Amino acid sequence: MSETVVQDILKPLRDSVVNRPPYVSGILPMSPDHLRLYYDGLESACAIDFTKVTDMQLAVLARACQPATFGLDQKDVFDESYRKAGKMDVTHFSTPIVPERTDLPTIIRYDLLDGENSTRPIRFELYKLNVYGEYTKTDTYREFPANVKLGKGSFFKPHIDTPRSETMFGSLVLVYATEHEDGILILRHRGEEWTFDSAQAVKNLAPSDT
Repeated sequence: MSETVVQDILKPLRDSVVNRPPYVSGILPMSPDHLRLYYDGLESACAIDFTKVTDMQLAVLARACQPATFGLDQKDVFDESYRKAGKMDVTHFSTPIVPERTDLPTIIRYDLLDGENSTRPIRFELYKLNVYGEYTKTDTYREFPANVKLGKGSFFKPHIDTPRSETMFGSLVLVYATEHEDGILILRHRGEEWTFDSAQAVKNLAPSDT
C-alpha cells in the first residue's frame, strides 16, 4: 500500500483528533446536600445553601473576598485593569463537593484523554473560590443598596492559566447555579474559539444541578 493511500486513510482520523475540542462542559447533577458553601465571613463563620440563596447572601460572600490576583512571570499580580474579581483562598472556605465521587473523572477521561492517559488516575485539587460580583473589600461604600445586582463590572481579560505543578494538565471550573448576567467564558486554542455562557446555562435548571 502506497504512502499516499495510507495518508488518505489516516486523514479523517487525524483531523478528528486535531479538531477535538480541548475542553468539556455541561451540567453536573448534585444532591441538595452538596450545594452548600461554608466560609469565613468578615466577622464570623458563614454558610450558603445554593438551593435557596438570596442576592444579599451572595453580596455578603463577595464582600468577604479579597481582590483577585493573576499569575505573571511566576508572580501573583494585582491589577484591576486586567482582572477585577473577588477570591477566597482554600484555607477560608469548604465545600461538600468531592469531584472524585462524581462522574467528572469518567467524563474527563472519555472526552479529553487518549491512549495511556485515559486510564491514569486523576487527582483534583481544590484551589480557590472566585466571585465575580460587585462587592469586595476594596469598595469604598459600607451599606448594601436595597436592590443588589451581582456580577456587573467584574471581568478577566484573555490569559493563560498558570500551571501549579508539573503534573497539572487542566483547570476544572465549577459554577454554582445562581442567576446572574453576562459572565461568558471564552476559550481559545490553536486559532479556534469556543464560548460557555454560564448565565444561559443556569436558566431553567433543576435545584439539584450545579
